[in-house]
Amino acid sequence: MSDPAFITKLGQGLYLDSDGVLHQGLPPAKAPKYEMPGGPLTDKNTIDKLAKVFKEIGDAIPNKDDAAKFKKFQDAMMKLGGKNSEDLVKVLGVIGKIAGAVGTAFVVLGVAVAAAKMLGLFGDGPDPLETLITARFEALDREIRSLQTQISSRDLRSQRNAMMSARAAVESFVSQRDSGTMVVAAAEARLQNLTNLLQLVSSTEVLNLLDSSTYVGFFDPDEHKKVYPWITRNLFRLPEGAAPEWVRFPPVNAPIFDSRLAVPLGAQAAQTFLSLVVSLFPDYRTTGDFRPQLRNAAQKLTELAASIKNVTLARTMFTAADFSDLVTDFYVVDPLPGLTTPTLKPDYFRVIGAIDLCNQTDAFFTDAWAPAAVPQPGPTRRGSLDFRWMPPAKLARTRDALGVVHDDGTPIRQYRITNAQECADVANDQSAADYASLLISSGYMTLTHLASQLRHATTQPIVSDTVRGDVFVRRTAQAGAEVTVHSKPAFTYPPRPDRDRDIVAQAWRVPHATKAVMLCMTQPLPRTTLIHYRVFLRTLKPRGAASVWNEPDYESVQHTEYRPDPLHPGFDRLYLHTAASAVLGQELLFEGTTTTEKRQVKRTVQTVAHTFDWWIPTQPLRRFNPLDTIDAVVHNRLIDAGVQPAPVPASPGTPIHAGLAIERHFDQVVAEKPPIIIGLEDAKDAPPWTGFHREADQRPVLMEVDATWQDGHLRVVIDNRPEDRNYVAWLVVEEKFGSVESDEQAPKVLHTAFKVPITGQLTYVPQSLFDEEGKIHVERELFFNEFATFLTPEPGEKIFDEIDPVELGTSAGIERFLVLAKQRQPEVLIDFASRYFGKKIPGG
Repeated sequence: MSDPAFITKLGQGLYLDSDGVLHQGLPPAKAPKYEMPGGPLTDKNTIDKLAKVFKEIGDAIPNKDDAAKFKKFQDAMMKLGGKNSEDLVKVLGVIGKIAGAVGTAFVVLGVAVAAAKMLGLFGDGPDPLETLITARFEALDREIRSLQTQISSRDLRSQRNAMMSARAAVESFVSQRDSGTMVVAAAEARLQNLTNLLQLVSSTEVLNLLDSSTYVGFFDPDEHKKVYPWITRNLFRLPEGAAPEWVRFPPVNAPIFDSRLAVPLGAQAAQTFLSLVVSLFPDYRTTGDFRPQLRNAAQKLTELAASIKNVTLARTMFTAADFSDLVTDFYVVDPLPGLTTPTLKPDYFRVIGAIDLCNQTDAFFTDAWAPAAVPQPGPTRRGSLDFRWMPPAKLARTRDALGVVHDDGTPIRQYRITNAQECADVANDQSAADYASLLISSGYMTLTHLASQLRHATTQPIVSDTVRGDVFVRRTAQAGAEVTVHSKPAFTYPPRPDRDRDIVAQAWRVPHATKAVMLCMTQPLPRTTLIHYRVFLRTLKPRGAASVWNEPDYESVQHTEYRPDPLHPGFDRLYLHTAASAVLGQELLFEGTTTTEKRQVKRTVQTVAHTFDWWIPTQPLRRFNPLDTIDAVVHNRLIDAGVQPAPVPASPGTPIHAGLAIERHFDQVVAEKPPIIIGLEDAKDAPPWTGFHREADQRPVLMEVDATWQDGHLRVVIDNRPEDRNYVAWLVVEEKFGSVESDEQAPKVLHTAFKVPITGQLTYVPQSLFDEEGKIHVERELFFNEFATFLTPEPGEKIFDEIDPVELGTSAGIERFLVLAKQRQPEVLIDFASRYFGKKIPGG
């Protein structure tokens, strides 16, 4: 998979990615990592159970846009919660859908991002979030007395209305702005008014709806008569960084956090606020708009989600002692004591599983009833609780109860569970699975994903939010010519005058006129905060020796990473590592911000590049009858010289009939007919031919550049000089971040680099040259491997304590090995070589 924008660490080897998909294994190295609200899971069993539950519902948190996976989630949640969970399931599905829409703003061009449509997810179309949450809000207000008081005292209704009004105002604005019906001055004036409105809403309504204290109400025991009070003996919460906490049944009117309104309203507040920021300021991660407010919202949402996990979700936990009490024969089947194996009756059971202490009230347990002891439900399971769980007990008869008899006067027999620890382990294994289901069905995992999304929204982008583009390259073959190529022999020992010389071959070199077109986008208008750009054409220094070609990587100039932010615990920060010394040559094309005025640069750029020659192996071709083609004479003359004039490699989308390939090539090159356009190739892909990089060297190159920049559209066209060799140029767009932290040095500049491969020449070299090189290489490698084995008979042992034997597969490794051998054990080397070659090898 491609690296996600961010991940949430759920536990050892378990993480949730930015798309809400669960993964097991090592997380991507470069993705920023956020902690699970309420602390990561530490119990291996619970971690495994959560992974299993996710797999059963499609490996992802619910998203109504993914119909198949959402159906799995819906079916699973309805099975757990019945009809009562139907409205919450719909709410979670739409929340996931909007999270996906907002999340794409992190990875797509920072323009409209279909802002009006995205905001419309809240109030338009089937199952909009506002409609679903309003319905749930009204139902909770109508049906639950404790929430009626909470809604009234906290003024939640007016806070929701204020947030919804702000959304409607922003939706109207972006619809006009992005349709082009609003002039710049009007757009800027309305944007300023909406910015003030968003500042106000985010500091009051949004933060209040994300604050866990907003949802503290008075406990009503009348809602919890059937189940909650009867299972507290073995019921535990799992708070962050602490041992399991035993759950006590609260007294009347005790203040307690209630998640029933918190999940829908908190999710709505978080998503509405982030969507408004993205819509009004698509470049907010670069410009820094609303970063402090986003941090506050992210922290509040994290605390809200942690409250759900640490306060309202609980699971049963047992020890061996819970199964150590003696069991009377009222609960045992043992018709022939001493002759039959006693077993438990169905009347002996425990209540096992997990419970949402807020949502799973008596109204949820409709078919459970509460006598003086454990409730006796209709079905075995209800939600994540199994009311009639029977342990896999093994029984042994102990003694009769003293003085206690049945109605017929026979003594009551008693039994001991001999595998009490096994029973406790099986019970805890089941409750761990039920707890994992509850983490998802309660909405906790959805808020966890949103909390990480908000945290990531506060970071500067590792990939530009405003610069996007593509590179297209067109090559046109020119007239070719016969050339002589020289290959230096592989380094050998001992020196062999008959072999240590250049391998010479006659080859065919075809120059190419290359035209590269770069189409890019920068920040569009109108924007209140303009980003400052610099556009460069660059070449890079070689990675390693100049005589060796290593494919250039722009990370040698700038590489990026996310690390924990020292000023804001729990958040990540983007770090840029820039090495200007890795640049070989550069030309500044543009500097400034996006404007409506057209800027143009037309100039000849002369710089230095790390160049190379493409050597393409060729096989001899059949001779042509002179009647076959007008070029047969030239063709046969080249064959006599040992050269195969192979066809110019064609790009995808330019079919050349196989039977005409050679003749077509001669039409272009040998006969010097007017060249044709070979086609377009995607510069991000490797060349469509197989060859070798040879004769790397730094040389002057010349490029004709024609570049324009207007209204956020950047177009750069480069024409090479065909006599120049092959090299790689880079179009680099630098953008300055709008704000930096107090401990950072300004300016903080992100590079977006587009690789532009320039093909200046292809040299078709007879395969016999490469065969000769390979033969010498094999001979050399065999000798030095034998010598290395002689020196280091133990596998894995380093030669001279410095060289790994695998290095002998490279020329550099062999040369280093030979230098050390001559320095440290010259007599051994000479003696071994003399015996290996069967003749006396002179020293020196």
